[in-house]
This record gives sequence, C-alpha cells and structure tokens, in this order.
Amino acid sequence: MLIVENKDTFFSLKALFQEGINRWNGKSFSMLIYGEGRKILYGEGRKILKSISFFEEIEEYKGLSTSFYYFGDLDAEGISI
Repeated sequence: MLIVENKDTFFSLKALFQEGINRWNGKSFSMLIYGEGRKILYGEGRKILKSISFFEEIEEYKGLSTSFYYFGDLDAEGISI
C-alpha cells in the first residue's frame, strides 16, 4: 500500500496506476491511498493512522502481511507518520 500525502502527487500517481504503472525502484504497490496530508496543519494529519486498522476488515487482505509506505513531506509530522 502506498499512502501519499500531497493531493497533486496522489492524482499524478493515480493516473500511472490506471495505466498499470505501479512499480518503482523494484517495489510494487497494490493500492494507492490519499492520506490527506494538508490537514496536518490543522492537527488532523494522523487520522490516516486510525484508518489503517480497517484493512483487516477487507476480505482480500485478511491473513496477509501488508506493508504500508508513506510518501509525504519531510517535516517532523510527516516523518513521524
């Protein structure tokens, strides 16, 4: 799973995913998620962390080891997420 903080970057990557391009630097991603990074300014940027737990409820991901990668700003909040 690739979580992207920036909306413009998300839409650019979404277009690539729709073309079947979902592999970078040897790493394939099965899902792209918009992480609403702009809300970090308002103290809500961490809500994506609460949403990750819901992946256990998605049938096709039950029992699988799933890795989440976060692509966001290199500020203190983005790094801690």
